[in-house]
Amino acid sequence: MGLIPTSNPGAMAAIGGIKAGFSAYTARKNAQGQKNILGFEAQQAGYQAAMAGYQAQIAQQVGAVKEQDSQLQTAAQFGAQRAHMAAGGIDLGQGSATDVLASTEYMGERNVAMIQDDTNRQVWQYHTQQAMYQADQQAKLAQQGAINPDMEAFGAILNSL
Repeated sequence: MGLIPTSNPGAMAAIGGIKAGFSAYTARKNAQGQKNILGFEAQQAGYQAAMAGYQAQIAQQVGAVKEQDSQLQTAAQFGAQRAHMAAGGIDLGQGSATDVLASTEYMGERNVAMIQDDTNRQVWQYHTQQAMYQADQQAKLAQQGAINPDMEAFGAILNSL
């Protein structure tokens, strides 16, 4: 004789009820666990999106400082060249002196444009990351909202009948 009396319909019904209850409990706990995990992952994606936004702001500020530094270096070089040429008795208003100063000014503007381009690319990269993290966060929240632990438990009961 086995541990479970199979000839007693009442005992079999009780065992079926216990089995259904345990299946429902397990399904509900699993669904709640999935919801909790998705909530945590959504929260982390939100934090990462915020960090990418901060990094974009910092990159913009660093780029502005680099731009100012480049402009100051160009102005210092321009001034040094003018002083050197003037000290040498060169007429600054014409000829090669004008060409040298114009070239220095052009190269300074070119350097600033390159710094701006690099900064814009870096800021764009961080904003793209931010958008990706925000999309991930929204997807996780949508998945989390689609999980109903009570319906999972109810489905488990129906499947065990």
